[in-house]
Amino acid sequence: MNITLQTNKPGNLQSFGNCGKMYKSAETVYSGILSKDQVYTTTSLFRPHLDWNKFINYVIENFKNKEKVNIYSLGCSDGSEAYSYAIALTEKLPKSQHQKYLPIMAFDIDSEVIQAAQSGKINLTNDDFNAITKNIDIDKYGIGDNWHKKFFQKAGSALKIGNDISREDFQSIYNPRYSYTPAGNIKDSVKFYESDVLSAINRINDDGNSIVNTCHVLSYCEDFYVEKVLNALGEKLKPGSIYVFDKFYLEPSFIEKIQNRGFILPDKNMCFAKKLS
Repeated sequence: MNITLQTNKPGNLQSFGNCGKMYKSAETVYSGILSKDQVYTTTSLFRPHLDWNKFINYVIENFKNKEKVNIYSLGCSDGSEAYSYAIALTEKLPKSQHQKYLPIMAFDIDSEVIQAAQSGKINLTNDDFNAITKNIDIDKYGIGDNWHKKFFQKAGSALKIGNDISREDFQSIYNPRYSYTPAGNIKDSVKFYESDVLSAINRINDDGNSIVNTCHVLSYCEDFYVEKVLNALGEKLKPGSIYVFDKFYLEPSFIEKIQNRGFILPDKNMCFAKKLS
């Protein structure tokens, strides 16, 4: 039996688009916050705004003296970015240190996407599996094409959204034959909550032990809302915490804004900044 999640928006509004893993959110959800009435957001595992190997090495060194590190994935969509953190960290660390970084807390304003994520299932594409291949050492598993079962196993039934595109001739993320459940070290590694970005940040209790990810969400927001988010990050995060942002913002005016709020870029070519003051 498929899990079917209904949107509260009438009409032909699709939650999965026809271009990879793309979600479309109801305009009423975003009223007053986002600049577009109906918003498409895309997601995938290991998005290329980071050199993940280099970034995770930096994270581990940066927080080596912290007993607990809290990771917040804001605008999390189906959880792909949060699971990327979980995979990357558990691959680098001994199992005894996994709980230092897990579970990751993931937030999205779209109730339908959050319900899908909370079901414990995720729809993955070949691009997602290829991205894992590029970011881990698969040779150590020695299980051929089945290496991905270390991270995701086929679910018993497909996760379908109520108003998805339905094309029998094209099995894809928005019309899946099957879905997956996180497995192994990343099982139960992400907790999902419904919230907009600013509200989630305002709930953070930081002690210089946080990673806050807002990739691929602020570019949809009005300028006044982006300013509020940056102000909140500047106020909430203590020295040592890390802010990860979209490659779209890797330009001088945005960098100046976060620098004015006490952040510095340890690597000018990667989209993350460390709080210094």
